[in-house]
Amino acid sequence: MAQQGSGTWSNEMFDCCRNPIVCCGACCQGVCLQSLAIHEMNQGQDGGTSLLLGCCCGIIGLAMNRQKIRTKYGIPGNCFMDCILYCCCSPCMIAQEYNEVFKRTIKQ
Repeated sequence: MAQQGSGTWSNEMFDCCRNPIVCCGACCQGVCLQSLAIHEMNQGQDGGTSLLLGCCCGIIGLAMNRQKIRTKYGIPGNCFMDCILYCCCSPCMIAQEYNEVFKRTIKQ
């Protein structure tokens, strides 16, 4: 069941430095941080699958994981643009995803 969302990200892609711990995590262990976000979003499920997808499929896997977050929260976007943005600044995108999931799961 998808949650109702605003249809937009609650933080900008380059707001990743607002939380230094998340920023460092995204830079050093980005795939793990993204998997943790998906694990939390799905209430304890799907983290391992997301980790394998991110590790084994590289940028395409990361974009597919981002699609899961966008679908759950009704945020528009597409995999092609995600792949391009991951090439430019994947830590910023992963931090944005983690912050989004954290913000929305805390409100529940």
